[in-house]
Amino acid sequence: MALRLSKIWTFGKALYHMTMRLKEYTDQTITPQGWAEILNLKTPQAQAILNLKNSEEYKEPIVLSLSPHAPGGWWNDLDVNFNPATKILTVPNDVLAGSFSVDFNNFLETNPVGARVFFAPDLTSTGIYEAYVVKVIDANNVELDNDLSSILDTNIGGMILPGNLSTVNLAVYAIYKNIREITLIESNVYGECVEKKKTEFLNITKPPIGSYHSHWKKRIIWCRDGELVKFGKGDLAEFGTLTMWVARTPYEVDIDSPDEFLDARDEDMNIIFDMCLLTGLETLKIPIPENLKSTEAEINKLIQANEAQKAKLLTGKD
Repeated sequence: MALRLSKIWTFGKALYHMTMRLKEYTDQTITPQGWAEILNLKTPQAQAILNLKNSEEYKEPIVLSLSPHAPGGWWNDLDVNFNPATKILTVPNDVLAGSFSVDFNNFLETNPVGARVFFAPDLTSTGIYEAYVVKVIDANNVELDNDLSSILDTNIGGMILPGNLSTVNLAVYAIYKNIREITLIESNVYGECVEKKKTEFLNITKPPIGSYHSHWKKRIIWCRDGELVKFGKGDLAEFGTLTMWVARTPYEVDIDSPDEFLDARDEDMNIIFDMCLLTGLETLKIPIPENLKSTEAEINKLIQANEAQKAKLLTGKD
């Protein structure tokens, strides 16, 4: 986690400052927890109205730890079920644990969307039916793209092969809730990785390899899928070390860490303190004093302005 931006203001100093300013207008008080909540609300709002969302100061790198899809497994078990109406394949826990590789024991964790699924109608048949996983329902159920009704009355066996995809679960990183946008992912071997929308990513990585897919066989591609970032590397032998650059929201303050610096530039603290004071007065249902009404009006203009208007308001230039 990156250092917080302020070099002067800790939460303890900010708490004292805001408390003293409030006393200029009322004998009522706001608790330290209340001020922390107000500060945590107003700091990211100030980041937005001051045009700092894409500031380099709020960008930082994360070295990713890839979790490759496990190689899947083979089953021949009556407890495995396929419903042609819903196209849902159900594989019980004991089958996953007994017939699949040790890392492939939960569809939610492995998330094999795009995986090839092969069905053999019986142990003696040479016919093979192929489908693809299009959606993970839960830990034991996935949806396929083929109804496979012709093999329903047989003792089916099958195999799941996820292919050469890897995933990163962003939720395991401490910064996860502060990630506003992924701005770049780069490999130390192949350079910038190419971002794709989820549907396009699935089309590119879905076998069989066609002319569209072949265009990306020598590039690393990725897509954001909720908490997951999915990667495909085509025919490349490795991903190399992957570094993800994120634009983040400011880190929150904690009343139990009064000596921790605030995550805002010192030159922006005046407007943040003004915003906090106005919110504090509003919380206590105190009318805005006359000498603060112009400050309130300026802040409201910034909140409502578009990017070009904000620049003019902040610089005072036309």
